[in-house]
Formats: sequence, structure tokens, C-alpha cells
Amino acid sequence: MGYIEDVAAAKARLDNETKSYVASVKESERLEKQARKDYEKAVKDAQKALDACQQGWAKPRATFGNLKLFATRVANASASLSILGEVDVRVDTSGNIYSHTDVSSSGGGVSLTGAVVGGLVAGTPGAIIGSRKKNKVKTKNETHDERKLFITVTTPDGQLIEEGDASKEREAREFAANIINQSKVAAAELERHEEDVFRLTQAVLDTKADTSAIDAAANAAQAARENTAARDEAQRLLDQTRASGTEEERAALEAKELKARQIKRYAIVAAAAVALLVVLFSTHIICFHKWQDATCTDPQTCSTCGRTRGEALGHEWKEATCTDPKTCDRCGKTEGDALGHEVKEWKVTKKSTCTEKGEKVGVCTRCGNKQTRETKLKDHAFGDWTVTKEASCTQEGTRVRTCQNCGKEEKETIAKTDHTPGDWVVAQEPSVTSLGNVNAGIRTRSCTVCGAELEREDFTIELTIGQKNALAKAASYLSFTSFSYSGLVDQLKFEGFSDEDAVFAADHCGADWNEQAALKAQSYLEFTSFSRQGLIDQLLFEGFTYEQAEYGVSAVGY
Repeated sequence: MGYIEDVAAAKARLDNETKSYVASVKESERLEKQARKDYEKAVKDAQKALDACQQGWAKPRATFGNLKLFATRVANASASLSILGEVDVRVDTSGNIYSHTDVSSSGGGVSLTGAVVGGLVAGTPGAIIGSRKKNKVKTKNETHDERKLFITVTTPDGQLIEEGDASKEREAREFAANIINQSKVAAAELERHEEDVFRLTQAVLDTKADTSAIDAAANAAQAARENTAARDEAQRLLDQTRASGTEEERAALEAKELKARQIKRYAIVAAAAVALLVVLFSTHIICFHKWQDATCTDPQTCSTCGRTRGEALGHEWKEATCTDPKTCDRCGKTEGDALGHEVKEWKVTKKSTCTEKGEKVGVCTRCGNKQTRETKLKDHAFGDWTVTKEASCTQEGTRVRTCQNCGKEEKETIAKTDHTPGDWVVAQEPSVTSLGNVNAGIRTRSCTVCGAELEREDFTIELTIGQKNALAKAASYLSFTSFSYSGLVDQLKFEGFSDEDAVFAADHCGADWNEQAALKAQSYLEFTSFSRQGLIDQLLFEGFTYEQAEYGVSAVGY
């Protein structure tokens, strides 16, 4: 590779490194600018939240005349409110709500005490709306007797501005109610408001103090601006490459670069000239006008630059007809709607049926043309319904009816019928424990037509006194001795129980008769000896079945 090529390669490298450096600096400066915008937005949002909190608190909760009720006071821009003596504050808009307070004038303002107005700020301009006691209370100008809702407005120096009875005014009653309600929650609301203001103020301060993102972005931008090592190295290599050539090579390079710069200047001048011409023609500073004819709405217009001369021709209107709206003869523009045909008398030329539309004709009184119109279909003349399939509780039915004129058939579905409930059937009998507790049984009821189960419910039985006592006696016997089924029945009958009660007790006593046979066999062997068959016979004598006797004998070792 020759000297000129080496210099070109070094210049190309310097150009690339310079572009990379510029791009890196631009990107880091963009990120720094974005970080500042984000910071300013965060501060603005925090301040906005604080301002909204404070502005919401500053709005009046209720008004009466030129009086305004705030969260902690009642204020008037040019006067204070005062009332002397003992008063009852009464709110009768929502029922019998009574409260009491003492009010005294204090330095041109109002000093308020008592539970009702405890939330109002003492010593600030305020308002009391109340009912006078029966005793007379004297205001500045006159004495008022038994006023239910009386307001006195005075200036700070004591000059009377307004006084009057407002007991029948809805606004005054609502204002009194708001004073009482406001006073109950004013302290808690004020505390919460102060907490919110403190929290939001701290949020503003914290947001303003947190400049870490801006600092990091600024440091990154400064580092990018200072990072010129690659570009400097490329410049050094270019300078070194230029210096490495002979005097003739450097002279040839300078001549080549001079020529390239001249060519570049010529190209810039030519491009500027072309751009100037393009601008002149595109902005129509220079234009060879091509005039288009004037129309109803536009004057003559140059199709190249859009300039106009003269005036628009204006529309030449043709009046509307039955079929066409008002129309311009020159451009065809329409205005409004066609008038439509006007027929005063129609004559039916073909009657309608339920399958085919009819026809009527008439003459338009405006244009004289014959007009033809269809007449609507007649309704079908259906006969009575005929059931083609009976409905049941498992399937829908159908029915049809037929038009007596055209034979059109119309079908309709018949809804399923209701099920036909049968009698209750016991699915599971109630069970009785040996202690006399009854476990519910189950019974069902089904449709007598389709057999579908319709209802299922638990049911129980009530034991008679005889059944309960027989069960208790059977449990007592079985607790200390053993019995066969028939032996237990006989023993209970011997005790005086009826046969039904004795059998019921034996059936529900919970005894295992095989186990009872084993216990009886063991009891015999404890006081005498038996052969196997003899023991079986003895158990049979006691009323056990042969199978129970064999089980009992086997259980004791025979």
C-alpha cells in the first residue's frame, strides 16, 4: 500500500473515531437532559399535591349570606359576629338534636366555649346561630324575645351591620347543623390536615434534595466529553502517517487534497444554486402561470402556484322537481331534497292477498306523471290450533294451524307438562340405637308418569314410652348377663312389657347374638362341666339358634 493510501486509511479512521465520540457525547447529554426533566416533573408533582391539600382545606364547607363556614372557624370578610348572653344551639332539620353553649364577646371577635363549638378557634371572627332563652336578651339596638334563630352582624368596632330572625330559612338551619357537625370533627380534621401538610411538604423537600439521577447523568456526560483517547490516537496516527512520506509524496498529497477541496466547493456552489432555484419555483416566486377556468365557487386559479384572479362565477340554480333537488345548471351541485310526488287520490288496481302484494295507481298533481305503488300483504287467516304431538313431563309437544286462504302452516312448540308426584316411598328406614337415639331415615317421591325422582327428604319416628323403657331395660340386662334373642324377649315380657315393645327392644338393643352365645357358654363352664354337644344343647335350650350355639361353643375352645 502506498503513502497516499496510508494517509487515506488514517483519515478514515480519524473520521470514524470522531463520529463515535460525537455520538457518545450527544447520547450522554440527551440522558442528562432527560434526567433533569424527570427531576423537575417529580418536584412539580410533589408541589402540586401539597398545593391541592392546602387549597382543599381553604375552601368553605357551607355558606349563609356573606358568611362562610371553614373547617375551624366561621368568617366574614368585613365584619365579625357576636351575640351576648346564654344561648341554646338547636338543629331541628333532622330531628330533636339539642346542645348548649355559653357565648361572650371578646375584643371585637367572638370567644366560643362548650362542647358544641369546641372545634372553632377562640378569638377569631365567628358565628353563632341559636335560639334565645325565654328571658329577654338585649342586642345593640333592641331586645328580642324568644327568637329561635337570631343572627347579629357587627364590625370590629361594634357598629351594627345586620341583624334578623332566620329561623324559617333552610340555609340558616343547614348552616347551624354544619357548625355543630363541623365542631365535632374540626380538631381531628385539623390534626389530619397538619399531618398531610407535613408529609407532603417533606415529600417536596425530599424530591428537591434527591439529585442523584441528575448528578450521575452529568458525570456520565462529562466523562463522555473527556473520553477523547481514541480520537487523539487516530489524529496522532494520521499526523505520523503524513510525516512518514518523502517531500515529493507530501507535495503530491497536498495537490490532491487541494483539488478535492476545490471540487467540493464547486459542488457546494452548484448544489446551492440548484436549491435556490428549487426554492424559488417551489415557493412560486418564479412561476409560469397555467390558468384554470373559473367555476361557480372558485375564480381563475394557477394550477402551478395556486394564485387566483377575478371572481367565482356563482351558481345558476334550477328549481327542485318531484324527482330532483334544487340543482346548479353549471356545476351540478344540489341543495336540499327532491319535492317528491304528490298524489291526492289512489285507485286500487290489484288487491293484496296474504301471499302476494297488490297495486294502486294515482296521478301526481305536481308533474302529472302516473304513479304506481305496491300495497302491503294481508295477514294470514289462521284457523284453530291442532295438537300433533302431546306434551308430557319428559318431552315437548307440537301444534299446528293453517291459513284458510293460502294453506300456509304455522307450527308451535308446546311446553313440557309438570310432573305428577306420587306417594312417599321409604328408601331407608330410620335406625334406633341401644340408647334410644333415633337416626333419621330417607324417603322419596317420584313422578307417576316418568318415574323421575322429584323430592328426597329425611324423616324420623317418635319412640313410645314403652319402647324407650323396654330398650333401657334390655340394655340393663345385657350389661350384667347374656341373653339369646328369644330369651331377652321373654325376659322383657316377664317384666310386663308388651310383645311389640319387647320385640322392638330386642331388635334395636344392638346386641351381637353370636357374642351373647359365647358369653352364655363361658358362664356355664365357669360353674359346671359340659360335653361339646351338651353345651350346644344347653344353648339351644336358652333360645339361641343352632348356628349361634355352634359359634358360642367354638368361641370357648370346643
